[in-house]
Amino acid sequence: MSDYKIIFIDIDGTLRNSEKKVTPKVAETIKRAVEYGLIICICSARYRKYTMLVSQEANASGYIISSNGSDVYNYQTGKTIFNKSIDKSIVKELYALAESYQAVIALDNDGERYANKIRHPERELLIDDLDKVLNNCHVAQCVINDPDDEKIRKIIEIVKQYKTIEIKNLTKYLIDPSVERPPNFFCDVGVPDINKGTGIKELLNYLQIPKEQAVAIGDGLNDLDMFSQVGHKVAMANSIKQVLDAADEIVPSNNEDGVAVFLEKLINK
Repeated sequence: MSDYKIIFIDIDGTLRNSEKKVTPKVAETIKRAVEYGLIICICSARYRKYTMLVSQEANASGYIISSNGSDVYNYQTGKTIFNKSIDKSIVKELYALAESYQAVIALDNDGERYANKIRHPERELLIDDLDKVLNNCHVAQCVINDPDDEKIRKIIEIVKQYKTIEIKNLTKYLIDPSVERPPNFFCDVGVPDINKGTGIKELLNYLQIPKEQAVAIGDGLNDLDMFSQVGHKVAMANSIKQVLDAADEIVPSNNEDGVAVFLEKLINK
């Protein structure tokens, strides 16, 4: 049996390949890992419902960490283990900021995603009355995106002036211009001192699992927060330099089923 009890896996650039797909090999290996007795927890900047659907697609366990650690949830039991939301007055200011730049802003709550402009009609709801939306939900995270990287850079600088919110994650290209330039740029905004590592700490405490028995697999800047709360840090070969430098182990890229390669090593011991 492996010395580890729980594996935390990022979604984009880690679990899924560059086509945003969970390959059959990865899904099958995760299924085997769960049957073996490992808890496989998907840990993402994505909102709860989206993270849950990806977790189910990947055959992972019922525990998920979403919105950059602001929400910890077990979708098999319906239990919210941890949730932290942005003050509603600040959400209104962020909404006005995005609108002033004609950028898209999405509000992630503990169920749905609401947006001022619909980019993905299958998983977003249009905001026609912001006050009504805020009266009926707690916003764990705001995501602002636009095809113009300079516009997003300006928004980021404005957000940095706030004391009650902070940038949680942003497009990899904005951190490392050597990676391929994407068609769209984003920044995730949330409550200070809450991150993927916070979510992991909350779940480990809830499950009474010591950090030495936990593993995190990731590729991006916000995955460094995961690394701070686990005993073994795994970087994908396609990771940014900071993640590669911080890792205990580097596995093949997300286009080479790196997650499956790592899990197979554990369950075949």
